[in-house]
Parts: sequence; structure tokens; C-alpha cells
Amino acid sequence: MADGQPIHRCFEESPPSMYAREVQGRVPVIHPDAWVAENAYLMGDIEVHEGASIWPGAVLRAEYGRIVVRRNAAVMD
Repeated sequence: MADGQPIHRCFEESPPSMYAREVQGRVPVIHPDAWVAENAYLMGDIEVHEGASIWPGAVLRAEYGRIVVRRNAAVMD
């Protein structure tokens, strides 16, 4: 898929509840028991683990290194 195209990839088949984009061939991976706000923005090499939460307005962009949101962590804008 071309860089910048919207995609949906997570640990299960259901689409995530936020806007995820591929960057340089890398896509966000979201655990099905994580919570991501619908207006959060995730791009690139990102892992969101079980119980983690990404709150409204948060922007995570991982072009040159991986972002890992560990179990039960919260990211806010």
C-alpha cells in the first residue's frame, strides 16, 4: 500500500477505532483490548498493548523508530 494511505491492521480482523496510516511500509498494531479514541492519529511503526489507552487528540508518528505503548499505559495530547 502506498505511503500515507489509510489502513486498518491490528491483532484481530476488526478495524481499530481510530485513524491509522502506513508510513514507510510500517503500520500501527493495536491489541484488541486497547482503547484508542476515534480522533487519535497513529502513523507508522507503533504497538499498542493490552489495556493501553490513546486519548482524544493524541498524535503518534513513528517514522524512524518504534513507539511502544505498554500494558495499561495512557497517552494524552
